[in-house]
Amino acid sequence: MKEKIVPNMEPLFLSYERHKCLCGFLTMQHFSSEDFAKELRYLPEDNRFYHGLCYLGLYQNIGVDDFSAWLDNARSAISALAEAFGLEFENNVEKELYAWGLAARSFPFDEWHSAFPVDEEVLHSFMEMQIDTKEKVWAFYNVGTAALDKMEFTRGEQRDASLFIQFMKKDAGCQNGLRNPQENPLRHGERRNRLWRMKKLSCWLKERTFWSSG
Repeated sequence: MKEKIVPNMEPLFLSYERHKCLCGFLTMQHFSSEDFAKELRYLPEDNRFYHGLCYLGLYQNIGVDDFSAWLDNARSAISALAEAFGLEFENNVEKELYAWGLAARSFPFDEWHSAFPVDEEVLHSFMEMQIDTKEKVWAFYNVGTAALDKMEFTRGEQRDASLFIQFMKKDAGCQNGLRNPQENPLRHGERRNRLWRMKKLSCWLKERTFWSSG
């Protein structure tokens, strides 16, 4: 018997038939732009690339444990999405931001995001970008959440405090970039949780600065 999203739905809404690309992404099976074009009808008409990112970032595959392989999977998905929408990236850094954002969103990290690789060169390249669209905010927020958590729980002698502070400021500014609540791609619960975490991290930094200067 075929699984349905909700019992007694029309055959059109059989979950696998409707979400082949989403299932393919979650099981690390590459899909093409032609494959994804069939699922475009389920996305809102406006800003479809952003909604496509959100769509692929809905779930996590809890059986995955290799972030590097998962990042490659996300890169492949981003390429297919961009081709399906006829989107050309400003440069490779923008494409990488979306790939890292999607990978960070859908990878089953532990509480400390210990599997997230803090690549200073990559993170600096993201910080130099102008975060001025919904999709960039979404991607940077996902990367920022993972990176800040990983750096917060990294041992002091292995932590780059300067990068940590810079990224924290950029992440906070990113959230404030879209001031209209209706247009902010971050869910209310996420914004509230991140605000709480930002306050906590600010206190940690002040305490660290006090003891370092004492």
